[in-house]
Amino acid sequence: EPAMTGTDAVFQEVEALKQNEEKALKNIRNQFEAQYIISILEKTGWNQSKAARLLGVHRNTIKFKMKALGINPKPV
Repeated sequence: EPAMTGTDAVFQEVEALKQNEEKALKNIRNQFEAQYIISILEKTGWNQSKAARLLGVHRNTIKFKMKALGINPKPV
């Protein structure tokens, strides 16, 4: 395999930075989405059906998002 040139190293560095930025953006988006869903759930007394209606999505979407984002239903 041919030796890596300085240009190749720069391209590798740029690609690594791009991947890190994409991960950071995904993490920030997930944090925002979780906080937003929690705020809606709090407004509805943690009623997932009402929260789904306010958000304009199906109740199953709320359940899926809660699980994916690590949001535990508030104990009754």
